Amino acid sequence: MSDESVRLAVLESYGILDTPAEAAFDDLARLAAHICETPIALVSLVDETRQWFKARMGLEISQTSREIAFCAYAIEQTQLFLVPDALKDDRFARNPLVIHEPHIRFYAGMPLVTPEGAALGTLCVIDTVPRTLTSEQQSVLAALGRQVVDQLTLRRNLKQLAQAKAEAEQANAAKSEFLAMMSHEVRTPLNAIIGMTSLLLTDTTLRPAHREITETIRSGGESLLAIVNDILDFSKIEARRLEIEAQPFDLRQCLESALELLAPLATTKQLALVYFMDRMVPRVVVGDEVRLQQILVNLLSNAVKFTAHGQVVLTVNIGPHPKGGELSFSVCDTGIGIPPAQIGRLFQPFSQGDSSTTRQYGGTGLGLVICKRLSELMGGGIGVESTEALGSRFYFTILTPTIPQLDPSHPQLLGRRVLVVTDIIYQAALTYQLQVWGLTVTALTQNEEALRWLATEPTDLLMLDRLLPLQQPHPPVILGPLDGPPPATVAVTHILTKAFKLSQLYRVLVQLFSPDVGMPMPAVPDTLGDSLPLRVLVAEDNPVNQKVVLRLLARLGYQADLAANGHEVLAALDRQSYDVVLMDMQMPELDGLATTRQIRQIEGIQPWIIAMTANALKTNREACFAAGMNDYISKPVRLEGLYTVLSNTRQP
Repeated sequence: MSDESVRLAVLESYGILDTPAEAAFDDLARLAAHICETPIALVSLVDETRQWFKARMGLEISQTSREIAFCAYAIEQTQLFLVPDALKDDRFARNPLVIHEPHIRFYAGMPLVTPEGAALGTLCVIDTVPRTLTSEQQSVLAALGRQVVDQLTLRRNLKQLAQAKAEAEQANAAKSEFLAMMSHEVRTPLNAIIGMTSLLLTDTTLRPAHREITETIRSGGESLLAIVNDILDFSKIEARRLEIEAQPFDLRQCLESALELLAPLATTKQLALVYFMDRMVPRVVVGDEVRLQQILVNLLSNAVKFTAHGQVVLTVNIGPHPKGGELSFSVCDTGIGIPPAQIGRLFQPFSQGDSSTTRQYGGTGLGLVICKRLSELMGGGIGVESTEALGSRFYFTILTPTIPQLDPSHPQLLGRRVLVVTDIIYQAALTYQLQVWGLTVTALTQNEEALRWLATEPTDLLMLDRLLPLQQPHPPVILGPLDGPPPATVAVTHILTKAFKLSQLYRVLVQLFSPDVGMPMPAVPDTLGDSLPLRVLVAEDNPVNQKVVLRLLARLGYQADLAANGHEVLAALDRQSYDVVLMDMQMPELDGLATTRQIRQIEGIQPWIIAMTANALKTNREACFAAGMNDYISKPVRLEGLYTVLSNTRQP
């Protein structure tokens, strides 16, 4: 290569000059000396002013001037450069390296030509007496020269790979930092929207029109939060930073919580939203409840969204697996379906079956790919079957180590005779579950059949989705959705919406047949401050968030003090003691982590510190505990979550 500037640039790209000795190059020089039977062998690299030896055998000096270097001549060609007797060669007869130490008389140098065509230096052998090389020695020396080039190239590639890895890790760290910042910035206003609307919805004096507006605002905030969570989850999955928990949880409660989130929309669209859970499926399983519910909510949400009429049915089964059991979930709908050509795009990031669905139905296109990754992380997989205009079935599996156990029935339900008069959508789900609970079920669809049955067969309970001309007396009645209130002549025990939960039905049945058994619905009481008196300090710099947290605390019966940064927290603790500090992570002057570390160095009674942050990454939670915090609540702060963390407070 004639362009010296290009050659020097290639040499520079290898990053080899002035580096410590390396065994790979020393071994090649030693082998060259042995094969060629010479006392000296060098791996020489020629830069703008010198020749520098990466490896040297039999020579003490590490470099020479380029002007006197034999290698400076060798790199001008691509073949082996031979000088049998330097004293008889006009180019080298008066060379200091010939006249003085090391008294070079014989030189053979193989140019080190890179894949770019640049000769960086030579692998050379030197002797102090005139001589030549056999053809075999020349061939081996050329081969060893190529090995030196390969080693140089490998070294450069590994260095570039390490640099690329470092840059990728740096970029990933910057990405994570950006996501944490974005999470904080977006969740902070969402905290105000969701928190304040939650407080408004607890006001029983709110007018219906105002309640509807408030519910719309709350729903919009929740939708925006779901989009933010999708983006963050996808980013964590791509960075392989999302970890799956393995804790026991109530599977039925998980299913019904997911259904409950979609029940209002399903009821509005008059869709049947039901689920089957095979009796062999254990009530308690081991896994990640939050991530399982995330998959269920996503699939159920899509099913309800894309279904205009009919039903959405969730079924759960279990099968054997070497690791315990394989839970199978299926979500079937009677919606718009998916054309075959578009099914392949469903599980690709930022993609939907049809671009028009984004405009008509909304969404990021991340939900299904997140479901796919989550199911795979939990040891299973996901798939879909669909017929355009008829509906779709999404199914997925996860692994659980739990051994199946039968779901116990309430003894008061065993043998009770129930007549179910409803359409075919409900019949299968109701009949199966009622039989699991130990009831004897008769399912009919025609009114005339039902009336004839009642006239001749003993019946303990009626479950209807319509009004029948019942004769008094008649068994207790559980009604499904009606267009208007039932007449006073019908003794209605309970009215269920189309999207009712099975646990809700179970409670009704137990109360009906065991009146002395009370099963109150869980609620957030407003008297926690009476049963668990606490002195609370809120550390929060955002004025809107301050209002939200203080009002939520007031709803629970607490009057809290306020600090806007870490210095104010320390000053407040110096004035008086607090049982609980709700500590925002990101505050000016002194943030929550640094403040907590300083608090933990103070002697005496320590407060219970609860981290309060809009950052959603797991590393933030770990950082909180490492700093000495006791618990963690993420923003947007909800009344239920605040109630839970305060209830878990342990006093000194």
